[in-house]
Amino acid sequence: MTRTAPVTPRAFDASERSAAAGGGRFALDRTLLADLAEMALTNARRAGATYADIRLGETRREYSSARDVRLENFDERLTQGFGVRVLLDGAWGFYGAQRLDTETLRVGVARALDNARAMRPIQKQPIELERLPTQEAEWIMPMATDPLAVDAGRKADLLLAICAGARDAGAQVMVTPCPLCHLAMDAYQRKTEALMGEEYAMPV
Repeated sequence: MTRTAPVTPRAFDASERSAAAGGGRFALDRTLLADLAEMALTNARRAGATYADIRLGETRREYSSARDVRLENFDERLTQGFGVRVLLDGAWGFYGAQRLDTETLRVGVARALDNARAMRPIQKQPIELERLPTQEAEWIMPMATDPLAVDAGRKADLLLAICAGARDAGAQVMVTPCPLCHLAMDAYQRKTEALMGEEYAMPV
């Protein structure tokens, strides 16, 4: 977003706004994102930036791990944050944070501008951007099944089924080219053995 029309900043917090919107898979609504972006970009322009852009986002992660046929870990977390970029007197300035509220955005814009000022003494040639029409687009990766919509219990069953299937088929070792799969099925095996008092001896 690169909106620059004057706005009156309002005091709101991303978590409060998302809760009021009813939450959901992704808590941030488009109105909230637009308001936050508008406020940050307007502040940058008023401070002298000839160009500014901002990326506001939310990331939801799920991680599960199993050792043999025992589920050892299931973790789900959600993070929100932003990254702002400004062009001031021909020098770039950047700043980002893992929070989404008006005060953090105001501080973030100010620090991005400070970073641009710090770059000016070593900027041999001022940066000039080509003027092009504003473009706005959206892309969502097509998926037959959204993994974040699958029940946690179902995911655990699938993970354990992989280990149980290998063992029941007589496998003595599991091989995977994926480092995350290796971590999920190997790194926590010792913890499971200690917890369950049983040795599985299934190298991955």
